[in-house]
Amino acid sequence: MRLTFAQYAKHRGVSRAMVSKWRRSGILDDALIEEKGRKHPLVDADKADAILDASLDPAYRKKTGKKPGKAKPAGKTKRPKASRKAGSGKQKPEPGGNGNGNGGGPTYTESRALVEQYKAEKLRLELEATKARYVPKDAVREEIFQAVRTCRDALLNLPARTAAILAAEADENEVSKILTAEIRTAVDDMIKRLNASR
Repeated sequence: MRLTFAQYAKHRGVSRAMVSKWRRSGILDDALIEEKGRKHPLVDADKADAILDASLDPAYRKKTGKKPGKAKPAGKTKRPKASRKAGSGKQKPEPGGNGNGNGGGPTYTESRALVEQYKAEKLRLELEATKARYVPKDAVREEIFQAVRTCRDALLNLPARTAAILAAEADENEVSKILTAEIRTAVDDMIKRLNASR
């Protein structure tokens, strides 16, 4: 039996807003029927009844499964309105759970808490992935310090390494080539060290 939301609300004995709330929560997804040309889907009443009776608080179950008792006269029956007076202390049970905590699905509050937990876990994973792309500042400073110190030591040892060679050279161009090669070696070693630390 295909019904509109308003018709199903009347069939179920609840407000249309409650049916819309069930739809938003996803509990009626398997009972909705999309039709071309219709803005809103229809409800498969039989399937929706089975889903709701199996998962909702007894307060929201269809009013046909009551205990046997005095037969009510045929005709329209008025559904008692919930009292809205301040201080009554009574609240309507949330869909998906039951008022006494026995069985049923999670309550609305529990579902919201679960969603927030998933969001927090996702943010934590994203933060860890971001951290993995960066290097601690102290580690970078240490690597630069070691590389520069090695280069400095090589340059300071340059006179001792090349003094005898340069003293034997009379050609100015040859002296220049020897010094350039030594300096280039020291600088290249520093660059290699820095690249290796990336």
